[in-house]
Amino acid sequence: MQKSFFLYIFLCLGVGGLGAFAVTSWLLPHVPTPPEQINVVVGTQQLHFASDLLLKPLANHTKPLASLDLRVSFPELGPAKPATIDGALPASVVLHIIPADPKLDPAERAAALYPRFLTSATRTDTHGLVVQDFEQDSTYAGEMLFVAPPEGRVFSARCLTPERGGRLVHTSCVFQFRSDKIDVDASFPQALLADWQSLALKLRAFVEELKD
Repeated sequence: MQKSFFLYIFLCLGVGGLGAFAVTSWLLPHVPTPPEQINVVVGTQQLHFASDLLLKPLANHTKPLASLDLRVSFPELGPAKPATIDGALPASVVLHIIPADPKLDPAERAAALYPRFLTSATRTDTHGLVVQDFEQDSTYAGEMLFVAPPEGRVFSARCLTPERGGRLVHTSCVFQFRSDKIDVDASFPQALLADWQSLALKLRAFVEELKD
């Protein structure tokens, strides 16, 4: 009888202990696992970043990559944020990073490449950017060019027209720039053109940090 009583007490304490552990675990805040730090080489340029900035997982990052795709929030330039409760997507920028093209620096394209494909009509938007449409029979049909005067070396972006934007509204514009041995195509929503100076400055600085 005495042994049965002690066995009963032992079992009660055991079950109670498990219950207390479960309740304590439930009440404690969840500590997320920190993202992995990844080192890759794109062309000949070494880059490092946190894994939660990847647009999609890398199959193999031990060998030099032909390209790299990252996605960052704006203006924070951290991990992209999930959709809000009403389904809206916070602003983000997709960075497509490739080895630098030796033919033409992206900063020269607005003045040296695009003019032959543009219509003659120009206008200036409310953010101080000069806007021109591409010819309908050109390589860039259905796009508009936004250029920071005088020649777009600091900033220029190609954006899809509203008719072509459709479901690509979150990546309807592309700003291209060079950073030493890599070229970057930064795709972003057209609404960010209102803050183009900050966009250009922050993205260039962010890419410099990837190389440090």
